[in-house]
Amino acid sequence: ENEAAAMAYVYLLKSNGGMAKALNWLEVALKDRADSFNLRMTYARLLTDNKRFDEAREQFELLYNKKPNDADLIYALGLLSLQQNQFSEAEKYFEDLLELKKYVFDANYYLGRLAEEKNQLDRANNFYFNVQGGDNYYDALIRISLIFAKQGEIEKALTNIRSIEKPNDA
Repeated sequence: ENEAAAMAYVYLLKSNGGMAKALNWLEVALKDRADSFNLRMTYARLLTDNKRFDEAREQFELLYNKKPNDADLIYALGLLSLQQNQFSEAEKYFEDLLELKKYVFDANYYLGRLAEEKNQLDRANNFYFNVQGGDNYYDALIRISLIFAKQGEIEKALTNIRSIEKPNDA
């Protein structure tokens, strides 16, 4: 009945190679503790790790209905929507993140990718320009150059590529 102990038990099961046991245990536990936000969040994350995206999405949506302004949930739903090729939903979630001013660099990057997919190249570049850090920073800079090249602005593309500084650790 202690949530901290329950979470520790789930991670112990998972770390010992018992992903199926961890998921099964959580399913049973959630029948008795359906309102436990942390257990349900853990369950949703484990489902995602196990590539059971539809089930994970259901769990994240249940959590989202309880906390619609939770940036972690919105981000997870945005990524799951992308994974499942539900692009309009993904776009909505990433725009919500920008409104909340959370995960700003990631949201701009994914909105850029979505705009680029729709061949809205200027819009995509605007999003990419707003990626000022994070894991997708260098990819965004390169994508800006690729868009310039697609638009026939080769010199601009080359200038942009040349201006990219190498990361310190690479």
